[in-house]
Amino acid sequence: VALHNPSARVTITDGDGGVVDLLERNLRRNRCAASTKRLTWTQDDGETRNGQSEESGRPAAPGGDEPPTPPVKFDVILAAEAVAPIYDAAALVATLKRHAHATTQIRMVCKDGKWPDHAKFFYELLAADFAYTVEKPTSKLKASYFSLVSAALKKKPPPDPFSDEAC
Repeated sequence: VALHNPSARVTITDGDGGVVDLLERNLRRNRCAASTKRLTWTQDDGETRNGQSEESGRPAAPGGDEPPTPPVKFDVILAAEAVAPIYDAAALVATLKRHAHATTQIRMVCKDGKWPDHAKFFYELLAADFAYTVEKPTSKLKASYFSLVSAALKKKPPPDPFSDEAC
């Protein structure tokens, strides 16, 4: 994305520090102006069940005197092979929600054909906050394993002026 659109601000993330180091080397090798950041999916309460550390940018400053840094919001989020039983689906959905704004476009390549029960669980969680579509790719390369997912935050209905909360 950054190579074909040099004016775009691109951040590439992974939860594994070694992978982030590899990403940085590849960016330098390709003279690409993207940045990297370690990002571990966490649920809203900070819990994660995939054994990784806290998400970058979320914890409070040392000493706990300052409030947590608000998460960065992105216009486009791309993810590959993000849905698998080894990953915490609830933490992924919570992280997507934290980093999306009203017009963020999310595109994911999901290995839902390989783990249909886990994919079903992920899609149920995703549906709570996101409108999404799932398409099978046109490529024959492992097409039965993968799906292309497009998602966006659901539009919130305007508040009811006659509700108890509004009065």
